[in-house]
Amino acid sequence: MNKSDFSTPQLQDFRGVFIIFFADVVRKMRRYFFAFFVPLLNENFRAFVFNYFVVAVSFLVFIAFGYAYLLYRNFKFQIKGQSFHLNQGVIKRSHIEIPFERIQNINLEQNIFQRILNVVGFQVETAGEGNAEIQIKALRREVALNLKNQLLEEVKQVQPEIDLPTHKQDKTEDSTFSKSSNTETKELMELDFISLFKVGISSNFLKGLSLLLLFISTLFNFFFDVLSHFLQIDFEEDFFNRIPETLTFVLIFIVFMLFLGFLITVLSVMIKYFGLRVLRIKNNFEVEYGLIKRINQVIKKNKTQVVEVDTNPIKKWLNINNLFVSQASSVQLSDAQKIGLVGITNPQISTFFEAIFDLPMQQDYVYLQSNYRYMIRLFWRQSVLFLIGSLIGYQFLGWAQTLAIALFVASILIIINFLAYKKSYVSVSNDLIKIGSGSINTNTKYLALHKVQSIYLKQNIFQQYNQHADLVIYTASGREEVSYLCYSEAVKFQNFILYKLESSNASWI
Repeated sequence: MNKSDFSTPQLQDFRGVFIIFFADVVRKMRRYFFAFFVPLLNENFRAFVFNYFVVAVSFLVFIAFGYAYLLYRNFKFQIKGQSFHLNQGVIKRSHIEIPFERIQNINLEQNIFQRILNVVGFQVETAGEGNAEIQIKALRREVALNLKNQLLEEVKQVQPEIDLPTHKQDKTEDSTFSKSSNTETKELMELDFISLFKVGISSNFLKGLSLLLLFISTLFNFFFDVLSHFLQIDFEEDFFNRIPETLTFVLIFIVFMLFLGFLITVLSVMIKYFGLRVLRIKNNFEVEYGLIKRINQVIKKNKTQVVEVDTNPIKKWLNINNLFVSQASSVQLSDAQKIGLVGITNPQISTFFEAIFDLPMQQDYVYLQSNYRYMIRLFWRQSVLFLIGSLIGYQFLGWAQTLAIALFVASILIIINFLAYKKSYVSVSNDLIKIGSGSINTNTKYLALHKVQSIYLKQNIFQQYNQHADLVIYTASGREEVSYLCYSEAVKFQNFILYKLESSNASWI
């Protein structure tokens, strides 16, 4: 592979114009879908102004493509001196300069448009940033790998401890991105289709169900409007007055919705993590996954803040777990921003854990369990929705049916809240903090003591009266909280952690 000269300003690949254009069109369609589409349902609108509407939309598309081309022409990057430079913008110009010592991760990714056009996205992450500070939309793969190698060579001169992998072109490589050429690279895991399917069926299907319900609620009025226009059906009389009174229909509809929600969850998880592969490069890890959007990320040992292991009864039965990594950021990370290693086995977790923390998973922990009053807090937060639902049910179903449903829902909440209380704890060893949470799912988080940024106790008026407190821990990836701990014991935990922080000489970023 010929080595490119990045010391002079470089443009993206010309196909980047289409990437920018398509991304902008998709973003606008999501935002203004009803403004563009709903007027077409009106017969008068279609008859009198439809042609003008088409001309206007065509003109807007032409303007959008022209603007995308200008963005492409003004987007220039180069390696200059001890920094990576980027100039961009059309109306508002900007210049970004990132010193090599600030560069933490260099990631490659491919969304569906990039895969169709056979280009890759290039991202540069810096210390303290939640998202990539520099994003290049379209580079040929060999150019992207060449740029990554040259940047890493520069970074290693100012950060000798960095373990990010360099790459070389391999004509026999089947993956979207080439494997690392580092001789110390080992494969931690590669998710086959069966394991991927296990991950899908053991995921929380309520997420898929909620997305389905949101989609249906959004299109509800649109659906009936279209049918009333084109099929001349009076749904208010035909549908609502007869079908909902049929219990069979209601039961079939509920079963169908649950199945569809489950199917959406399985498919979305399988698409997101398709072809998941994790390579170990010394004590760091390179993660690659995705079918529609192919993502390549690096988990750095010194940037990792929280490692969490998530499981549930189905995952335990299938002998798999999900592991998520939160890295240093200037903002609280959302679940979507965490790096996921799904379908990982217990031995693989131990290997990953020991590489990141330089410690075995088995530690001598001192545990502090949340108090049973934590259940009361959860019930109190749920009570408003519970009462509103009961009042609505009373209006439509009567007191007997509402009482039966309310008792059933209350029994479910009691079980869930009891499990949440039993699984809520914090524990401390000489080197680690371990935090437990969950209800049906079991979530266990691990934090290195020397990476804690601050810790404090907070009490509301009820906790002050009964001598309890919430323990709040801040790291560079966000906040962790354990509720309703015995105040005197929580103070001991706080003092021990502060002592370890003061006496530690370990550096991490």
